[in-house]
Amino acid sequence: MRFKRTSSIARKLPFFLCVLCVFGVVLHSNTSVAQSQSSPTSQQQPFSIDWNTIAQVATALGVGVATVSIYASYRLYQLTRRDEYVNNLRKSILLNQERCSRLNALINYELTNEMANCVVYAKDLEIPLNEIFVNFFNPPSSEKEVELTKHIEESFPSITVPIHSPLIEVYDSIMFDISSDLALYQIESPGFYRVMFSLRTLFTIIERQIKKILRDEDIWKKILVNLLDRKDIQSFDKLRYILTNVFIAVIQDQYLRATQKDIDNLLGISSIVSNAYLSLTEDKLVRFSKLEKQQNLIPTYGTETITADLQEADKCLRLLLNEEDLKKYRELVVRFDERNRSGESS
Repeated sequence: MRFKRTSSIARKLPFFLCVLCVFGVVLHSNTSVAQSQSSPTSQQQPFSIDWNTIAQVATALGVGVATVSIYASYRLYQLTRRDEYVNNLRKSILLNQERCSRLNALINYELTNEMANCVVYAKDLEIPLNEIFVNFFNPPSSEKEVELTKHIEESFPSITVPIHSPLIEVYDSIMFDISSDLALYQIESPGFYRVMFSLRTLFTIIERQIKKILRDEDIWKKILVNLLDRKDIQSFDKLRYILTNVFIAVIQDQYLRATQKDIDNLLGISSIVSNAYLSLTEDKLVRFSKLEKQQNLIPTYGTETITADLQEADKCLRLLLNEEDLKKYRELVVRFDERNRSGESS
């Protein structure tokens, strides 16, 4: 509304200028006539226009109108910048909420499956896995456990295969989009930035940890040795199929099941913070941004944990969140910290 009012005034300035000029000329002319009539020595003169006075009045009015025009233009610029900042921030909040939900879905279902397939079916592992099948699974027997363990320790290569696929590229692309988008608000909206930065960091750690599990030679050895008891492995393809499914189960049971609690915690935190930002009017959002920037936060390179980043965000968010939401925020941070300190998520 303020933007519209200022714009309306700017459009009507030429009209105001004309009215003021005419009013000034008439007023000055009438004043001159009145003065001449009141003077006893003056002669009666017909009504005349003093062009010098008109020029002076017009100049004075022009300066005034120019000042108003400059101010109106400045206000238009301010309001345009404000609206641009507010609209972009709101768009960023909604987009990043959706992106994080998408990452969560990818990790829990599609991504783990595809990453396991990338490793087990990698060309670099085809020959060593086939050797294991021929020598130890044709047919499988638990009596071969010692020999298989020795073979893996001596002959099985280090698992350094690249883990790439279209779906993994989608995941990494979403992560890149989040990083690029957040960079714009590191200074302007540090509270929002720190919360989303923490969530992105968690998704980065999860992807890295899944790759670490898939490349862990001890896990490979343990899985292959345990498969010696399986009587249904009749082909090399069946061995790789079962290996893939076992790795997926290991990742889900030993890592993602506990880590999902961390994801849910941070998604809950981001929801509280996002709703608080979105509930602010344009002017309140700008004023809060000024307050945020005044807070003394430790830079992200100076924090070593996700909990530390969330605690830094608290310095800003305590000025934004109501008492109930702030309590929920801090409770979720404490739960996250306690679980990670106890090693539950590791």
